[in-house]
Amino acid sequence: MLETYLTLAIFPFLILLTGATAKRKYLSKLSFFIGSIAAALFCLVLALWKNHTDHERMIHNWNFVETLKFYEDHPIGLINWGYFLYMEFASSIKFHPTYLGVYFITAIIFGISLLGRSRWSNTFIIGGIFLLITEIFLLSSKMSLIILFIVLLLVTIYAVFHSSKRIQRATLISFFATIIIVLALFPASLYRVQTIITDLGSSDNTAQQDLSSTNLHRITLWENAVHLFQEKPITGYGLLGTKKAMDACNARYTTTHFNTHNQYLMFLLIGGLLGGLLFLAGQLILLLRSIRAADYIYAVFLLTILLSLLTENLISRHTGVVLYAFFNALFYLHLCNARDEKI
Repeated sequence: MLETYLTLAIFPFLILLTGATAKRKYLSKLSFFIGSIAAALFCLVLALWKNHTDHERMIHNWNFVETLKFYEDHPIGLINWGYFLYMEFASSIKFHPTYLGVYFITAIIFGISLLGRSRWSNTFIIGGIFLLITEIFLLSSKMSLIILFIVLLLVTIYAVFHSSKRIQRATLISFFATIIIVLALFPASLYRVQTIITDLGSSDNTAQQDLSSTNLHRITLWENAVHLFQEKPITGYGLLGTKKAMDACNARYTTTHFNTHNQYLMFLLIGGLLGGLLFLAGQLILLLRSIRAADYIYAVFLLTILLSLLTENLISRHTGVVLYAFFNALFYLHLCNARDEKI
């Protein structure tokens, strides 16, 4: 765990040494966007190939019960939605599904910022954005769907208010509404959203006890984390003690290690109230500075990360902390350089 958090210090140091120029910022966003498209195409092709060659086999995965039920209730010819749902869709590149959704949303944000250079590049970027949006709906990670909706809504509102022509405003609003309405009808995505709504409206809380097979397992983990925090609200448990405390608290439900599935609660457990407040204050300061500097790509990137931290320990995993540490350092240092140049 310690080496994961060291990344937060290493990337700013390296970028400070090498420079956070506008060209590096542009090339970093472009390479990340292209890499995400390549990953999305690979996942899609592999899923379709599985449907063609291994149609009769339903792979046992984290969501096996709900996936199997969905597939049995919605027969749709040769398309086995089990290969698109959550874990199976992301397993082809050995990536956590929610993290993959966050990567795709980040790539969409970067793609939007790259528009406007030429007609050919705009066509490529818009096609890539549509592909990534489609893949997020196929992936069907619930938090990713919520973040995507918020990001697209904010982008549309910003574009509408900065557009001088009524026809442009109407086009943007229609574009946003079409994406949400049409893609929300994807069977896999619709089913994933319906399951969480059904579980939240259920009066039977026994399903929460099985931490490995229910949509509500995070609620139990959050309750356990809050209970642990109340025992040591000032000092916390430290980097090494937090994992041991969580395992002991979750032992009555499972022998598998589960983190808090909420980065804010994780920092409260690690550093107590002071540690949690320092982390939150630091992120809010960065967000406010990016908004004041009118660096809206940086602001939306931060917002995406902060929302994802509500249900995932993104900064506690290498795949999450590398994304955050690199681009946060790059955007922030470039913002500081631009401010100094103006002065």
